[in-house]
Amino acid sequence: MSILLSCHVFIYVFSEVHPQEADTAIMLFRLYHRISRSLIRGWRAIILVVTGFLVLSLLADPTARRLSAHDLPESSPRRSLKSRNILQNEAIVQPSPKCPGCESPSRANFYQVNSEKIFLYSAFLDTRYRSNYIRIFGIQSQGVQLRPSCRISAGGNDVILADEAAFPIYPSWPSDKLDYRAYYYGCVLPTDIDTSQDMTLSVLLPGHDKGVEIPLNRNAAITKERPRDLALCVKAIWGEVDATRLVEWIEFNRLLGVEKFFFYDTTVIGKALDVLQYYESQNVAEVIPFTFALSMAVLMRKDPFRDHLASEDMLLEQVYLVSMNDCFHRNKDLYRYIMVVDIDEIIVPTEKQSILSVIQSARAEFPNASAYIFPTAWHFSQFGPIDGSTAPSYLHTQTYLKRTPVVQSQPKPVIDTKGAISINWHSVVTMPNRYGFSGNKMLPWERYGYVHHFRTTCKSDKSKCDVMLQTGETDEVLPKYLTELQPRVQKVLQILSLV
Repeated sequence: MSILLSCHVFIYVFSEVHPQEADTAIMLFRLYHRISRSLIRGWRAIILVVTGFLVLSLLADPTARRLSAHDLPESSPRRSLKSRNILQNEAIVQPSPKCPGCESPSRANFYQVNSEKIFLYSAFLDTRYRSNYIRIFGIQSQGVQLRPSCRISAGGNDVILADEAAFPIYPSWPSDKLDYRAYYYGCVLPTDIDTSQDMTLSVLLPGHDKGVEIPLNRNAAITKERPRDLALCVKAIWGEVDATRLVEWIEFNRLLGVEKFFFYDTTVIGKALDVLQYYESQNVAEVIPFTFALSMAVLMRKDPFRDHLASEDMLLEQVYLVSMNDCFHRNKDLYRYIMVVDIDEIIVPTEKQSILSVIQSARAEFPNASAYIFPTAWHFSQFGPIDGSTAPSYLHTQTYLKRTPVVQSQPKPVIDTKGAISINWHSVVTMPNRYGFSGNKMLPWERYGYVHHFRTTCKSDKSKCDVMLQTGETDEVLPKYLTELQPRVQKVLQILSLV
């Protein structure tokens, strides 16, 4: 614990002093954590002392100080790890194996607009509809009253685009009094701009001649591949995730038809990193280093390694809205449907079939839905394992079968990629006008399926939890998948030496 605490203190101070070195901070945090697991107690004490000196040296450096949002420069170059060679406000562009010429998710931490408290993360060309749009996602302080504009340089011409929209994506959660919120910004492209040509995008505020350049992802304009069926976006993962359960979760979703997983990695440590690297090597998963969350945590004065979901206002939940929308728009032209769930949730059809089969049936019944929403049942570990289970202990979903009744609270979506502009973790927020989409459709769980949400304990208020914990019933859906799930999970656990 002492070495982990010292690592925690050092990396947090390092991030505070150098907020744009968030990727370096995460690397150091993981390195210290791995070392601490193999050191004897005496060496841990030595590392603790050394870490203390490093912290003091950072604090004593007269050139280093805490930076406010206004202190962060817009264009000054910096370098992080030599292997990454990232420059501030300059993205690393690498070819995508599935879309040659498309931009990879690797990028600088954030793009600040004209020294205001507007921090952009990513921008996308959207050619799905009759008009073409630029879609941008980032974080904005409520104290900013100016509305950003887009400037496109293409074919030797500079054009200021007409604004389509600028609004907070989910402003009321978890409080309508938040200072920083996730924002969507939209701009309309003129019809005479050829979307297949190279374009440079900059974002600026009224009264400024120059703005900040941000890479424009043009997957839609250059990919020629036929869309695949189903991808899964995970908003963010952090900490020491249970590696065995992560394998089970991935294999269960693969069994249900998920073709690709997109993980936004904030600060994952431990053996779960080996799991993610394995699935990346199999081209089943893509792990995006989401250092934007760490940078924003510093600006919000949040402890990025402890305050996830722990602070009263949960500001980082707004940051995760950015990762979800980034994931959706990065893949909207490569997949027909995108599922948004956390790693403790699984959408399971009531009858033994794939998610795609369920969505095809739902589409026949509700053809104009932007998203198909599945209600939720909670599997609390407090219920205990079921008696007489024949499932191996490493299969959590087959051991903790007791659950609450299915309710419409905290549902999760499978989104039609033609029917959404912005999303949150429960549904589509905005959808295109004049294209016949009817919005989110909550599916009858008895015929279609529901979310199995696995939690250690009930997190609602005591009176509600007391009622929920009295209603435990044994789930009859999950055991239908045991025979196929067990060998898949066992194979990967053996490969990774987790059993």
